[in-house]
Amino acid sequence: MNNKLKFLFSIILTFLMVTFSYAAEWQIVGPRALGMGGAYVAVVNDSTAAYWNPAAFGFYSKKDIKRYEKKKFGLGIGVGAGYSVHNDLGDKIDDILDYDYDKVSNDISNGVLSAENLHDYIQIINNVNKITDKDAVVFKANGFLASRIKHFGIGIFALGNIAAVPIIDLKNIAVDSNDNNIIDSLANISGDNNYDVLSSSQANDLIAKISSLTGWDSTKAQSYVQALDDALRDNNITPTQEEIDAAYKVAEIAAEAQTGGSFDNNTSKIQFEGLIYYEIPISYGYAINNKLAIGGNVKFMKGRYYQTYVSLYDDDNDNDLFEKADEDYTESNAFGLDLGIMFKPNNLITLGIVGKNLNTPKFDKPNGGDYDLDPSARAGVAITPFSWLTLAADIDLTENDTNIRDYKSRNLGLGAEISIFKFLDLRAGMYKNLAESDIGNVYTAGLGINLYLFRLDAGISFSQDTATVDGNDYPEEVKAEVALTIDF
Repeated sequence: MNNKLKFLFSIILTFLMVTFSYAAEWQIVGPRALGMGGAYVAVVNDSTAAYWNPAAFGFYSKKDIKRYEKKKFGLGIGVGAGYSVHNDLGDKIDDILDYDYDKVSNDISNGVLSAENLHDYIQIINNVNKITDKDAVVFKANGFLASRIKHFGIGIFALGNIAAVPIIDLKNIAVDSNDNNIIDSLANISGDNNYDVLSSSQANDLIAKISSLTGWDSTKAQSYVQALDDALRDNNITPTQEEIDAAYKVAEIAAEAQTGGSFDNNTSKIQFEGLIYYEIPISYGYAINNKLAIGGNVKFMKGRYYQTYVSLYDDDNDNDLFEKADEDYTESNAFGLDLGIMFKPNNLITLGIVGKNLNTPKFDKPNGGDYDLDPSARAGVAITPFSWLTLAADIDLTENDTNIRDYKSRNLGLGAEISIFKFLDLRAGMYKNLAESDIGNVYTAGLGINLYLFRLDAGISFSQDTATVDGNDYPEEVKAEVALTIDF
């Protein structure tokens, strides 16, 4: 086995080792890549090759290699941003907003919950209880300024990924600040002795179920159910099974909380956590022949890891968030290593594979410990049946960690690009996270306008599924990218 084949074999072995590990989430960088559904590992032929597959540098300016032979110099600048809402958090928030927290808050301030407002209190607590630690809103952003000269490249890529995760306190939910027993707070709500809307069987069954919970007895349960009946009557609400189940769930939460404090001491908060960093890769690609190229990046990395909390019920959240963002982070440096391979058996097909952060760069956390930017690997195939048409597919070879607890990412991307008279490029695609099912297919579209040496690109993605917040429907995932490139 000659030295070139030995070296290539060692690179492939490295990718196989990465494939069976967990890794950091892969971001789609660049509008052309976004427009094609993130299927870009085997397609890239611009300055973002440092991010997508540095092996492409090996083919730049090589004769008789279509899409690469005339590539001698390039400079690109671009930005992108987006968000994703996970596990129906938008719908859960909308359910909470359906009820009047201000009325409940006034009762809390007075230390006594009225029967009239008991219904809203039950629904707020019941819906807050549905929020889990996998519910989050994730904000993503990136930007780049990248250049290439033949087989070499240098640039700067900035990437940010911040998750907003609710952390719910269901222990400190008592209304009376002088009464540390939450069950007593619910049982002491004054109500009529008669049942006006609940049937006898509904009331008796609910009392029996609640009485069996720890800390409850039949007297307390009856008082609570009578107050519930008054609340339903006063608000003209039909006692559906859903209403009854919600009342039982709040009684169950109270039983689990027992001697928690009042709402005045509630510690529910929103945690903002994630890494924002930039990397400066020095890239080089080498074509072993006209069919096979390898490439790599050695990169300096500087990052800030943020861990910021704001109260869920604080009116000054906006000010607190930006003030704390300037305080609750740790800045640190690291170095990274990327490797890529491109194989073109003919001018019709291109295969690519890339491994990023193979040395596991580490960044400091504000509360101690490290955040590991674990290695990730991605493979792609591109087919060019005609000079004006490119079809592509990418898949993450690794199941990637995210900054949402126990939430994984492994994306499959599909895309196409049609070139019209070499002036206008139209793109479409889709991607899907194969590791989770909360967000369905995400569709993408984009266009590129070629003006001799300059190219302007734009891309957008939007999910099939929507979330309803305050009566308005929004896609659960959205992202947009724009870039300007000089290419010759």
